Amino acid sequence: MAMAAGVNLLLLMHPPFAADAVRTVKELGGFGALGSVQTLDELRGAMRGRAWDVLLAFGTGVIVPADILSLPTLHAFNIHAATPAYPGRDPHHFAAYDGVREYGATLHGMTPAIDQGPVVAVELSAVGADTPPQELLAVANTCGLRLMRSLLASVAAGRLPSPDAGLRWTGPVRRRADFVALCKVDAQMPRAEFERRLHACSMPGYANLWTEVHGRRFALDRPK
Repeated sequence: MAMAAGVNLLLLMHPPFAADAVRTVKELGGFGALGSVQTLDELRGAMRGRAWDVLLAFGTGVIVPADILSLPTLHAFNIHAATPAYPGRDPHHFAAYDGVREYGATLHGMTPAIDQGPVVAVELSAVGADTPPQELLAVANTCGLRLMRSLLASVAAGRLPSPDAGLRWTGPVRRRADFVALCKVDAQMPRAEFERRLHACSMPGYANLWTEVHGRRFALDRPK
């Protein structure tokens, strides 16, 4: 889809990603107004203050409301830090549980249904089957930055990318409760399954594994 010159671009991003996007926009040129927000209140304020052509989200927990997504002149995209097989929350943990051999990020159009919008592009990297979640997340973010720069280059050149008919979401949309359930272990669990969950639920600084004894929940530290 062709776009007029001087596209007004609004970023909804984790600060390091926004800084990268701003640098890229300045290098490319060809944009009009450029804004960056981090919260829903800031997003709504930005929407009241100007008509934006493109909204690009990456690394944010903000759910963009349907009334914003329905604006007739707004083209809204999200970069999901996972492949289309892992929509929703905590994808790197589920990918580690499955022992994936490739991982990356997904660029898609935003819809009110989270991580269900039309897929525009996927960026992949090969990984080992025993790659821990934190490394899968790093791979996904690196791939996401490549997708972001590619999208910005297209917009700067006056082209808005269209969905790729050959790309589809293939996995269930996970929610936080699904990850909490993955983190539950008990003494009757087979050793192989326990080790698999120990690997998949690990994350530096967090004690994600938990068990339940007589109706009370206890967090488990990772063994030294």
